Amino acid sequence: MNKLIKLSAFVLIMLQVSCGNIDTRIFGKGMSEGIITYDLSFPYLDDDQMQIANLLPDEMIYTFTESENQSVISSIGFKTIIHALENSKELNHYVKVLSKKVKCEYDEGGVDRLLSTYPDVHIVETNQTDTLAGVLCKKAIGVFSDINQPSMNIYYTEEFDVENPNWCNQFASINGTLMMFEMEQFNLRMRLKANAVQELKKDEINFEVEDAYKDVDANTMNHELQEIFTQFF
Repeated sequence: MNKLIKLSAFVLIMLQVSCGNIDTRIFGKGMSEGIITYDLSFPYLDDDQMQIANLLPDEMIYTFTESENQSVISSIGFKTIIHALENSKELNHYVKVLSKKVKCEYDEGGVDRLLSTYPDVHIVETNQTDTLAGVLCKKAIGVFSDINQPSMNIYYTEEFDVENPNWCNQFASINGTLMMFEMEQFNLRMRLKANAVQELKKDEINFEVEDAYKDVDANTMNHELQEIFTQFF
């Protein structure tokens, strides 16, 4: 159980900081509110980590409006919520590990400082497209500055009517909603691939609000997470 919680924790760090034209047979062009469900996998686990792979989280739920989004990942004894507001450039990060519940609020400068600690990724656009979750997607390639890291395939859509959906993650140069991507931190990588998209009306959107969490600053949150990774690795 401890290994599960410790390994799962890297997901919340990486997310801290969450394709071309929409197939109009399913979605209206300019969709601005909805939910995307992603398959979450860990393609680069070593043999020891593979022993508990079936206990790791396998799904992310991403809810979005024109200027606000929330990513939720949970597993046994663990839950993380990342809530980003584009207009005010605020990011609220909630994490629950067993009975511990902490929350950290980041302004734009805080997000920038956090992202500066992540591996550097260069985005290379291509002319290729593919369809994911009923959506026609543009393809890009993510190349890490560390040449020992394998590159990643990225798929995204520019047709959702949202503002700067990636302002608080490593893919800020992509002006579109991510449909497939990978993120790497502490020598671990996860892959997220959209498997379903549901269009909603604005009054149907329900962002989770967690009030019973202890407020901590960025240094305290980082210390807690670093401690988990130090113990595990």
